[in-house]
Amino acid sequence: MTSTSTHSAGPTQGRGALGRALDDAQQSHGSFELVLSPLLLGLLGWWLDAKVFHTTPWLTVIFAVLALSGAVVKIYYTYRAHMAALGPVRRRLPMPTDVDHPDACPGGEGTAA
Repeated sequence: MTSTSTHSAGPTQGRGALGRALDDAQQSHGSFELVLSPLLLGLLGWWLDAKVFHTTPWLTVIFAVLALSGAVVKIYYTYRAHMAALGPVRRRLPMPTDVDHPDACPGGEGTAA
């Protein structure tokens, strides 16, 4: 019995459902970082503001903004590294609307189907 998968070949290929789940979790970690980093550091700042320094809301805002900007920068550089690794592969793929290569499009005549 064979199964077709839409996932790209990677280090988890051939490991079945667990491998695909790990691959998907690795690709979706950015959303968790964007939400949890500011939330956790914002809560830490809130606690320090309220219980330790009595400077509400300064540390809450500073920690949340630093966490959000750090998460965005990390996701940006992770994306750039991933695209750089795929660079040679991406250059070989024909564009689907390329009229110079009629067989690159599903319609066969250089038109999008």
